[in-house]
Amino acid sequence: SLEAPGKYNPNGKRFSQLFHFADIEFAKKNPYIYFSTFKYDMVWEIFSVMYTDIDFNYIYANYSDEDFLTMVNDAKARSEYVYDVEVTAEDKILTLSTCTVKYGTSNKDQRFVIMAKLVPAGAELKETASLTKNENIKLPSFVQ
Repeated sequence: SLEAPGKYNPNGKRFSQLFHFADIEFAKKNPYIYFSTFKYDMVWEIFSVMYTDIDFNYIYANYSDEDFLTMVNDAKARSEYVYDVEVTAEDKILTLSTCTVKYGTSNKDQRFVIMAKLVPAGAELKETASLTKNENIKLPSFVQ
């Protein structure tokens, strides 16, 4: 049901499974997102798991290199965890986003977002993510 999006039901419909990543132990055990198309099997390494507002423009597709890196650094600052993952201007990014009510139901502009970079084909994969809890999270603008 969609009556309460973002109520942290990782067994719910659509993208609610993303909420598994709100658990640091799950995030450590799952450093990648696997995405397949008809032609390709892709692996994406997670570098940010965040709660944000729609004022943070994380979905724009045509960034300059400088603006892209600014957005990536902002996503890392908002992340629940500090991932040991380097992202460059040459990387391709996958963004998964779903609604949330983390900060109450009165604000409908909240999102739970996971961002990952494409791993080159044939690269050696890690068994676990190297991450720590972010003790200095950049909160959504409506919380500050």
